[in-house]
Amino acid sequence: KLWEKDLQKSKVVETLDKDAEIYHYVIRSLSQQPPREYVLLRTWQSDPQTGTLVVAATSTDHRDVPQKGIRAEVLTCQYLIEAIGLRKSRLTHVCRIDCRGRTPEWYNKMSGHMLAADLMRIRDSFKPEMKETKI
Repeated sequence: KLWEKDLQKSKVVETLDKDAEIYHYVIRSLSQQPPREYVLLRTWQSDPQTGTLVVAATSTDHRDVPQKGIRAEVLTCQYLIEAIGLRKSRLTHVCRIDCRGRTPEWYNKMSGHMLAADLMRIRDSFKPEMKETKI
């Protein structure tokens, strides 16, 4: 819920090893459409020497997650997080998703804006909260 305001539920379905899992989540739709669900194989690797982290995901099926509604297809989703200085990182996100039920026009007009908003929420979640000081 920290980064995805429309998240209805999520869970790790199966831990495959220390760097991989099957993950299921459901997102509330913005329009009159039913919620979309995702079942992903998520993997990650890090390089302790450079501080680089790669997180990748793609859709999969799992016997413990029967389909209930619209199942979106994540063709590829990758995050590359690189340290670029003291307490600074660069986040690169590459994503190709078929949300099901969306037109090519929607992807051209809306998808980029929504992804940018998602990335800004991720960035903002790392900013320290400012507290008022009484003088």
